[in-house]
Amino acid sequence: MRPSISPAQEQELLARNPRKAVLLVFAYRDDGDAPQQPDIQALSDKTVQFPLIGESVPPWSRLCIRRYPDPQTALTDARARCDETGLDSILAFQAPPQRARRSIAVLRAAMRLLPKPRRDAAVDSHLHADPRNPTAEALRQLEQMPARPVDMFNLLKFTAPRGQQAYYRYGVVAMQTVFRQGGDLPVMGRYLLTLANSDGNPQIRRWDELAVMRYPAPEAFLRMVHNRKYQKALVHRDAGLADTWVIATA
Repeated sequence: MRPSISPAQEQELLARNPRKAVLLVFAYRDDGDAPQQPDIQALSDKTVQFPLIGESVPPWSRLCIRRYPDPQTALTDARARCDETGLDSILAFQAPPQRARRSIAVLRAAMRLLPKPRRDAAVDSHLHADPRNPTAEALRQLEQMPARPVDMFNLLKFTAPRGQQAYYRYGVVAMQTVFRQGGDLPVMGRYLLTLANSDGNPQIRRWDELAVMRYPAPEAFLRMVHNRKYQKALVHRDAGLADTWVIATA
């Protein structure tokens, strides 16, 4: 069954601020043809390697993220893409304000002046038992990947009432660790709605935010999880997250 966009979902998207940029995530179950649109900025178009964290992650094979200047432009393109081979779901996010992007750019520039963080701590076995953390098998899969950039696609659901603030305390440490290794945060956004999905249920799962963290190589992620300062920040991550999917893409 191919995904379709209901009138209610169209209205919900169009009810958003017409001057706010929108991100759409097109999730495919196979190597469907996703033609490039010259008037749209493709932020990311990656092949799924494996789910790193999360239960019941859909068997997506490709994740394509595009940015649109407004909800109407996003909806027009989403309608046109619903017939693409292999398309499973379309998730909509509100793009971050420019001030947030500028703050991250300043932090990134400052952190790249510092040496790489140390790989100075083992990963405790109890961390693998928490479904919000990667399993030992997932880390082994990451170790076997070739030395090339890898994007971690993160869908985040925060705890109430202060989960977001707690997670952001962790996020600052994570960004510092990644930026010191030449990584980046090319995509982030606030969840709006699941615009369409192939099983006919437009609300397959509700999230709060999207973040795509880019690592220069799998070793950079492994260095991060074996860093003592990063491990100490996990208490804030665990306090802030109710659920998450993290998918390794390249």
